[in-house]
Amino acid sequence: GAMFAYLSRSVGNLWGSSSSSISPSSYSSSSLSSLSPTRHSSPSPSPLLLHHPLCPAPAVRTPGLLCRSLSGVSANNGSKSFYDDTSEVWANKSAKPLSLKSLEEFGDHAKLDHQRLLASARFVHKELPIRLSKELRNLEILPYIVMTNPSIRQIYDIYSEAFRSLLEFPRIRTAEDNEKFVELLSELVGDTVNVIDLLGKGVRETVARVPSHMLNIQDFLDSFLTSRIGRRVIAEQHIRLHMTYHGVIKHSEKEVGVINPSCSPLAILKEVKTIVEDICRETFGMSPDLIMEGNVDATVPMVIHHLKYILLEILKNSYRATVEFQRASTGLHFPDLPPVVVMMTEGKHFVTIKISDRGGGVPHETKDNIFTYGFTTASISTDHEQGLGMLGTSANDLNSPMAGIGFGLPL
Repeated sequence: GAMFAYLSRSVGNLWGSSSSSISPSSYSSSSLSSLSPTRHSSPSPSPLLLHHPLCPAPAVRTPGLLCRSLSGVSANNGSKSFYDDTSEVWANKSAKPLSLKSLEEFGDHAKLDHQRLLASARFVHKELPIRLSKELRNLEILPYIVMTNPSIRQIYDIYSEAFRSLLEFPRIRTAEDNEKFVELLSELVGDTVNVIDLLGKGVRETVARVPSHMLNIQDFLDSFLTSRIGRRVIAEQHIRLHMTYHGVIKHSEKEVGVINPSCSPLAILKEVKTIVEDICRETFGMSPDLIMEGNVDATVPMVIHHLKYILLEILKNSYRATVEFQRASTGLHFPDLPPVVVMMTEGKHFVTIKISDRGGGVPHETKDNIFTYGFTTASISTDHEQGLGMLGTSANDLNSPMAGIGFGLPL
């Protein structure tokens, strides 16, 4: 099989405006029409990168298993929901669409200029509450059975607290204010680090109660995770600019915050190769080789840890498939393994990375599901909870570093 990653060389229009929007009715199939919320008109298109909101007017919901208003309900006993006048005011504001180019150009000056650094802080301070409030509203319009899941409620509470913290932080005027603001941002980024695990656990538990085709929440998950990536880019960009300005991170012409304008896929591949080979050997006791061919000197503007994540997920799939297929087809526990091949090609607008393996391909009956959130060929252990990055000994168990919770490829 082969997987492709197309990396745009044009940084000016990576994250534009969304031309689509989703109403609450998207979450129910036609077979659940009796339980579906009243349809409402969708909002005008809104920026894609740092929020891709599902922002209809508050839905009037009918009681039922899947649809019920959650306004005023919180996982914390007696606490008030943030779906109130304050968050509504912020959710109705327009978020500023951003691109890698705009972040890079501004950051290139801000990492060396005090006033620009303060301007960056004030922008982040204003922008993040808008995007968080939209995410809170998106969570509010989820089907009732999804939102009452403890893990999903925990995500809601994490974002509510982040929204509250940002609103309560005073206006940033001085270097000392920015220092405290960076401390807050760092805490908020840390607090949300396990959101993917919580989301995967919540989706898995919900689907166990209601068939996934009846919930139809794939569009929400796409939007939720895209929005999360964007918010983290904004926050982490300012944190790194601050650290560069104060000498905590060595100034580099090659990096502007979290962005590398001339990122080398080859360098990232070499780093990820070592990680995946170690994981594969720990899991299976063996690992295929990796061969890199083509325009290996190609560069592309990129958020470095995004490329690391993409390559890590695809290579984990290739390595696992190679070992398991060769063992099954030869009957040997330690067969000779064919290499995984990475081919890089460089064009005017894109750098293409093709990852090929001899792991038997994708079964016909599962090929339509491999980019579906929550789909995994790994078994689910009921003994304890697992998540992305949990270590184990069997590649067929969700504890395994070679498998996951079904979010890796679609994410």
